[in-house]
Amino acid sequence: MKRFTLLFLILTAASGKAWAFGMPAISVGQDSQLLTDTPIPIPHLTDTPTRTATPLPTFTFTPTPSATASPIGTATTSIAIPTPTIPINLSEVIPMVWKTGPRPNHSQTLDPSLSGLNSFREQGFFEIGLGADPILQGWAISGTATGGKTALGIMFKDGFAIQLDLEYFSQSNTNPTGTLTENEVLILPTLRRYLSAGNVRPYLSIGNGLAINSTTPGLTNSTSVDSFDLALGVGFEFVFENYFCTYVEGKYNFVFMSGSPNQDLPLAVGARLGL
Repeated sequence: MKRFTLLFLILTAASGKAWAFGMPAISVGQDSQLLTDTPIPIPHLTDTPTRTATPLPTFTFTPTPSATASPIGTATTSIAIPTPTIPINLSEVIPMVWKTGPRPNHSQTLDPSLSGLNSFREQGFFEIGLGADPILQGWAISGTATGGKTALGIMFKDGFAIQLDLEYFSQSNTNPTGTLTENEVLILPTLRRYLSAGNVRPYLSIGNGLAINSTTPGLTNSTSVDSFDLALGVGFEFVFENYFCTYVEGKYNFVFMSGSPNQDLPLAVGARLGL
């Protein structure tokens, strides 16, 4: 135990000398002077050099339309995009010619400039018209009857048309004995043949069917006669649109009646509507 105590004291004395080594001796009465004249160095308050952060060098990327020399230290990017070119042979270019002339034709033909009989538009149609019927022979009343017609038919591409005509004409005469009225109804299946195509189309027609003639005297009962009828006609169509045209036509009508036949000239002006 004594040995450990002695060793502790020796180590303590030695350590105290180590801490005091190199320091000036302090005498009584000189403490204030030592404190002002000889400062005690403090290790952690000594001046140390400082480091300043230096910014890194910057690089600028500038795209240019073509390859150019760039100074060292400057990174540049150049992109050259090839431009496609198409050669044009002027000898192969067909100039567009503006056609001058009348307004476009709206004929029912597939090509209005064609005059062939295979250029018609195939379609159904309906006709309606008003007319007059000058009497030539056989009627009880001479003069001109008035009336109209309707028709329903089909036109073909080759310039033929078939239709069913319904015509009605009537006239009256007043005398001292009363009023005499005479009527004629025609039911005629008809074949029509166009002579040309275009805006104005002439045609011929032939029809045969039934003629119903009736007479109403002033003092007696009416009489009616049914007879075979033959009609030959000629006409013109004026085409405005694909499904609309007007027409004018005339016929020679021959009614085979017993005794004396009837003969008259039905005339009609009307319009035809495509179906």
